Amino acid sequence: MIDKLLENQIIKIHNADVSIGIVATGGGMQSISWLLSTPGASKTMLFVDVPYSKSALHKLTGEKNSFLNIETAYNFAQNAYQRGSNLLDTPKENILGIGWSSALTTNRIRKGKNICYVAISTNTKEIGARLELKKDARTRWEEDFLVSQFIIMQITQVLGLSFEIDLELLPDEDVVDLYVR
Repeated sequence: MIDKLLENQIIKIHNADVSIGIVATGGGMQSISWLLSTPGASKTMLFVDVPYSKSALHKLTGEKNSFLNIETAYNFAQNAYQRGSNLLDTPKENILGIGWSSALTTNRIRKGKNICYVAISTNTKEIGARLELKKDARTRWEEDFLVSQFIIMQITQVLGLSFEIDLELLPDEDVVDLYVR
């Protein structure tokens, strides 16, 4: 269930004059549910594409290497922006292409960090950011919730909206802006 403060953040997004396309893999999927289940979604959300298995990711990207990087998030965001532009007759400045790639706690041994890379593309700018989480400090659900909040935060910031939720990061965790161009 979504709390009122988070719901208000999503309502702000839906009240902005924007259309959103998403291509994403890994954690952070609660953000999609929040965006789709809050009133106003039908005027904001264009599509969501979630290639999740390795074979689906290989076919979508043509890559066989790791998908956990800002380049994958950026390519997903560009893909989402282009697809959104092709679906609408509205001015392209009203379209956000959002992409992310993340790896969180799983039920198997996994090397590497618990991390999320998110990128957002518009006709005038692109942003990229990273959130690295301390391993073994939260459950998978808690990590997904936090990463989902991080994704919503990135969307609100690109739209110039205030983000009024404390991400509740641990001392060694931080949001890092990777680029704005």
